Amino acid sequence: MRKALKVYSIEPSPRALKCLEKNTEKYDNITILPYAVWKNTQKIDLQLGISPNEDGLLKPDDGGIGKNITVQAYRIKDFVNREDLEKIDFLKIEVEGVEPEIVKSLRDLDIPVKKISVACGPERDGNTVDKEVTEILSELGYIVRRDESKGYNMVHARLK
Repeated sequence: MRKALKVYSIEPSPRALKCLEKNTEKYDNITILPYAVWKNTQKIDLQLGISPNEDGLLKPDDGGIGKNITVQAYRIKDFVNREDLEKIDFLKIEVEGVEPEIVKSLRDLDIPVKKISVACGPERDGNTVDKEVTEILSELGYIVRRDESKGYNMVHARLK
């Protein structure tokens, strides 16, 4: 059963991208975009983890394999403009520790983002970023709720 008209999934890791494509192949409403979202539009190094789900812009939690690949990154505003979006109903952010940078870039958007969930696990040198993300979203006018119930810090926000 389809719950969304259109879903965009952004995945910069070629290794994780293969899994994403396989896991979503039966859905015709998902567009997969093979790049990163970052605070600037630029080429950027993606550090490879031992496991593909650890690939990210920061040193991987699992120590990594000591190899980087260069990927294209776009500001979220550039993604919105490229896709000609008029609104975002739900935005989930899980970017291996650089969540504050992405959340800050929401300031540049000219369209509303109604609901946001941000995964804030201990991926930034073993530290969580939920407090910083909560502050930023509050400053942006969202009603924010932190959820630590399953041992993984999530921040949920909705427009007032």
